[in-house]
Amino acid sequence: MYTSFGKANDRFGFSTGGTFSCAFRNDRLAVIAGVLVIALIVIAAVSDIVWLVQNTANAGSQASAGMYDMIYNMNTDGANVWGGAINTGFAFVILEVIGITGFFALIAFGIVLIFLHRGKLYKFTANDETFIVTYPAKERTTVEFRYDDIIGLTWEKRKFPLAPECLDITVKTKIGDFDYRVILTKIGRVNGITETPFNIIREKIGLATKDEIDLISRGVR
Repeated sequence: MYTSFGKANDRFGFSTGGTFSCAFRNDRLAVIAGVLVIALIVIAAVSDIVWLVQNTANAGSQASAGMYDMIYNMNTDGANVWGGAINTGFAFVILEVIGITGFFALIAFGIVLIFLHRGKLYKFTANDETFIVTYPAKERTTVEFRYDDIIGLTWEKRKFPLAPECLDITVKTKIGDFDYRVILTKIGRVNGITETPFNIIREKIGLATKDEIDLISRGVR
């Protein structure tokens, strides 16, 4: 739990820091795209298997009919004899290609999901006056929140199949709103906002209940 309350903090002053992860903006689209690709591969595989079964079942009768045509009708075109076998072999080749493609597609999708669940790493530091968020290095951004300038804090749980479970957190200040889609840890999925660093802001602007403050101060949580 992230908190600014406690006997040690009351005596020596509050100061802490750490990291948290935020989801990528288009993670839902990435999941949908991956699922669609896998679904298309499965549909192609099922269609090819149906074609393979049909060709295998008909290959014998086609060969017999072709042989009869060659012997009794003097038709020297072997297409009718070998057509079913050729189609069956072709269906096998296609099925192998689909299988290999599907294997690598599943591996790629798994890697994408791992990447999405790790998210983007942010850093934070907090004391009795400010809460500072340092964005990922590529973004080269740092935001300093002074608790006196914060006019509100909202959060809402966000779920989507296969995507990381998050809290959409908005810090409302006098100069504008700042949004963070914080990826929840396992315990965070149960306890919510208190398992994110933004709980410090929640406490500092007076949104924590008195009972909660008393429990933390007594070391119950």
